[in-house]
Amino acid sequence: MQVTEANSEVYVPPVKKSLPVVGDSWALFKHPHQYLLKQEKTYGRVFFSNVFFMNSLFMLEPDAVQFMLRNKDDIFAAAPVYNKLLGKLRSLTSMDFAPHRLHRRLLKPVFNRAALIGYVDQMNASMHVDAGGWEAEPNPSFYTLAEDVSRNIGASVFMGLEDHPDKDKVTQAMMALSDSASSIIRYPLPGNRWNKALKSHGYLQFFFQNLLNQYRHQGSQDRKDMLSVMLQSFEESGEAFTDTEIIDHIKLIVGAAHDTSVSATTTMMYFMIRYPEWQERLREQMLALDQASPDYAALDKLDLTRYVFQEALRILPPIQSIHRTAVKSFKFRGQIYPEGTELCTVPQFLHHLPEFWTEPYQFDPMRFAPGREEHKQHSCLWFPFSAGAHTCIGLQIAEMFSKLLMFHLLTRYRFKAVPGHDLSGYKKEFYGFGRFKNRLPVVIEKL
Repeated sequence: MQVTEANSEVYVPPVKKSLPVVGDSWALFKHPHQYLLKQEKTYGRVFFSNVFFMNSLFMLEPDAVQFMLRNKDDIFAAAPVYNKLLGKLRSLTSMDFAPHRLHRRLLKPVFNRAALIGYVDQMNASMHVDAGGWEAEPNPSFYTLAEDVSRNIGASVFMGLEDHPDKDKVTQAMMALSDSASSIIRYPLPGNRWNKALKSHGYLQFFFQNLLNQYRHQGSQDRKDMLSVMLQSFEESGEAFTDTEIIDHIKLIVGAAHDTSVSATTTMMYFMIRYPEWQERLREQMLALDQASPDYAALDKLDLTRYVFQEALRILPPIQSIHRTAVKSFKFRGQIYPEGTELCTVPQFLHHLPEFWTEPYQFDPMRFAPGREEHKQHSCLWFPFSAGAHTCIGLQIAEMFSKLLMFHLLTRYRFKAVPGHDLSGYKKEFYGFGRFKNRLPVVIEKL
């Protein structure tokens, strides 16, 4: 898009009137979808509103989101917002333009086919143990149980710490960093999330630096954990990660993978409890594999699980909002916007646009199946893990985790709602990674 010339008059659209400072933040946090539908009726799908303590240009239609996220002219940066949001927990999400593209290239070996096959083998070994005995606890929280599985996956598959004496301490520190992303008060106070995150950051920097030195001394060529693969990653040009960059990346990948994967699997289970026929359909297809643990190739045969994964994240995506800041003035649909303009989009809103999605408020996984594939009408219709230059590089791992965990659970157990527990209006927190406000208590029956 055309960037404004120096002598161009910069047009600043009016901002919706709202409360001082906080603006409409509370309305958006409390009922995000209803709030956006209300604004759409008055202002359309591209409008300014004062939320998140700043005036943001909301982009709520596919072409507008594509312009914002594809960002082919390097106009929109993620760093200004996400540096504030993530603090010390920064990595690819807070990098832009040429450095961002370089780091994504360097990370390709971490997510190529050979690496993924190794991760699947390790995930299966961990989940086979961790999924045992779930039926023993009465009405457990599914979210909490999935968190335990994910923490062990992070420790073993991502960091290679399965037998390390400090595994639990490292895992707790990683979770403290992850929790800081949804902290309301971003100043260190005794006992608050931000203070715990800052302390954890210092500990993890020291721990991982020593671990990298140890891996180099011992040799990491035969190791299959993600940290070791990252240590060996370099370009033909000789470009490679510094130790600080490796540590920053592994911290964010482990934290983000944990939150998004646990959110995704909990959302899937929520819908399979509401629609138990889908539990049976997935279980039947899984048992037909005739494998105790599915290998990498077998995961492609679990297409029904993939459709449930996609549909669950269409209705309740793990990423609630996506933000960018214009680093130079730009023109969009005939209007000129100044440098510093804040932009925001909300995937859940676009996931329910009635002109693209058949009965958008109904749970219908087959909308993703061949012959329908409603999500392919536009590249920015289904983007639960962002889109464009900053599309989540670990999307495949999130889907792998979800398929594998569901396989190990549904081939052992049947899941039901706790009697008297209302599932009709489940909500997630709007900020952070969309964690369930009620951690989904379930009844678990051994098959």
